[in-house]
Amino acid sequence: PIQSLEFSDWVFAQWLPDEKPPPVRDLPVHRTITSSDGKSLKVRVVGKQANTLIVERVSDNVRFEIPLERLSEADKRFFNRLRNEVTSDESDYVTKESDYVTKRTALILELRERAELYRKEIASQTLSRNLHEKRILDLESVEKEIRTLEMSIENFKFRNRSN
Repeated sequence: PIQSLEFSDWVFAQWLPDEKPPPVRDLPVHRTITSSDGKSLKVRVVGKQANTLIVERVSDNVRFEIPLERLSEADKRFFNRLRNEVTSDESDYVTKESDYVTKRTALILELRERAELYRKEIASQTLSRNLHEKRILDLESVEKEIRTLEMSIENFKFRNRSN
């Protein structure tokens, strides 16, 4: 199976206008979409409804809708090849939430271990001046990343809470 449809879209764009490309059968599909004003975004296309493309942003798994008129011409052609459906149900959401939170929680634990190691190295006062300063910056960076991940988990839970 094709992992990315970007090459196939390029091939289909070269076809004569009266030839219709085959439909996209397997969703979700990873794709870099481009807006009508030229901005691009890596997403996982999960379906379409009416004149709306339904995607999940790869960077944080946030699901949202993009109106057809906001898509580039190539992405409009891609849109026309999609079936009118959305690949998700409640069990799929539970799995996604579990995966989203679990992966980030594991990363937070790993980063906390690294931060603790940096703290011990800094406290030991056996490092050279340059390495000592670098470890301080590394520790600040790791702590910032931990806070970012914790906030992303809280934001994900808030956006996806049951009504």
